[in-house]
Amino acid sequence: MAGDIQSRNTVMEISTSFTEKTLISILKKASGTENVQLVHYEVARGSTRAGDSYLSTLSRLRVDGMANNKPYSLALIVKSLPASSGCRKTFRSTEFFQNEAAFYNEVLPRFMAFQNQKKPKNPFQEIPRCLYALADGENDFIVLEDLSPAEYVTADRTKGLDFDHCVAVLQTLGRFHALSFAMKDQDPEGFETIANCVKETYFYFENKGWYEGQLKNLCQVAIDAVSKEYPNSIYEEKLKHFINDSLFECLVEFSQPKEPYAVIGHGDTWIPNFLFHYDNHKGDSSTSPDRTRIIDFQLARYGSPILDFSLFLFSCTTQELRTSHFKQLLQVYHHSLSDFLQDLGSSPDVLFSYNAFEKEVSLYMLFGLCLSFDTVTFSVMDEEDTPNLDLIEGDEAIPLENIMHVGPIKTKHGRLRLADNVKFAIDSKYL
Repeated sequence: MAGDIQSRNTVMEISTSFTEKTLISILKKASGTENVQLVHYEVARGSTRAGDSYLSTLSRLRVDGMANNKPYSLALIVKSLPASSGCRKTFRSTEFFQNEAAFYNEVLPRFMAFQNQKKPKNPFQEIPRCLYALADGENDFIVLEDLSPAEYVTADRTKGLDFDHCVAVLQTLGRFHALSFAMKDQDPEGFETIANCVKETYFYFENKGWYEGQLKNLCQVAIDAVSKEYPNSIYEEKLKHFINDSLFECLVEFSQPKEPYAVIGHGDTWIPNFLFHYDNHKGDSSTSPDRTRIIDFQLARYGSPILDFSLFLFSCTTQELRTSHFKQLLQVYHHSLSDFLQDLGSSPDVLFSYNAFEKEVSLYMLFGLCLSFDTVTFSVMDEEDTPNLDLIEGDEAIPLENIMHVGPIKTKHGRLRLADNVKFAIDSKYL
């Protein structure tokens, strides 16, 4: 029937390994039946805010077909390698695709199989379905369900999230981390297998040359923000003392998994990687999300759960919210993790008590502070200042700091987002 298929753009524009046969496989997996027929598909380049995605190219794909002789349609998001070889090498895109494909092909199916055995009352469903993932280093692409037709949206990354959105995210992260604790408790051999599937993509010693120059530039942005907003203060003094030539090695140490509390984490918990749904049928114009989804597992890692928690806290919250609600946010996360851990048949008091959680927080919060020098800087950056990838010419990589240009934050609001992170870390005795 291939001759009858109508399409505006061929899927092979996404990847030479993405064919109509791939679409048929996707239809079979999504519909749950072998009796499918591909009728029509359309490809369009996805639209994201500048600065949301450097490691991949996004496309939207609409697929119409038949399943068991009834009309069946799919809305899909496809992530593929950047077309430019120089861009791929500059951002090490194939390494990140390999990690994300491993998460979707190996980790998540084993998590779901474990969960199905346990039959929890409230199963974890907060990750959009992956329908295909290929990472061969040349033709990589990942196909995910597109939740925009179901009215899921991202929040504005230029602002911190409000309390209700923070609760929604931390409840979701707690439940996601609980899968690791429960499976490690009840199926340790199976868990060890999937924990070895994801790899650290940023902070390992061989990667120092790739990121250290950019890290130094981001640290200077943080120092500038603190110096302007809290001049001649203890915050400026302590930050300058903390930032030194061994900071990358410090982040490598933070990223190492240490038992018994290591989990398979998301790795990149800033605002663009969470989708929110709102119940607009309440009649009260509610702005509190009723459902939350996590996307983008390219930086998935095996490490402390506080790596995700701390990055989220420093990337996505304001000083005002932390001052009013920090203890509540700690409790929300741990309560959600504990509830789901019990639902899966394990004891939170044994595996990750609140006391153990607080100690882990004290050990790892600086990780999120350091990474917020990156996430906050790019969150508050004007679109006109975001990196121009067209500057990457040719087939060779260029130094990351030569393309990801960062300078002093222009606005007081933006500087305070970063300076207040430092202030909070010092006032809370994390730094």
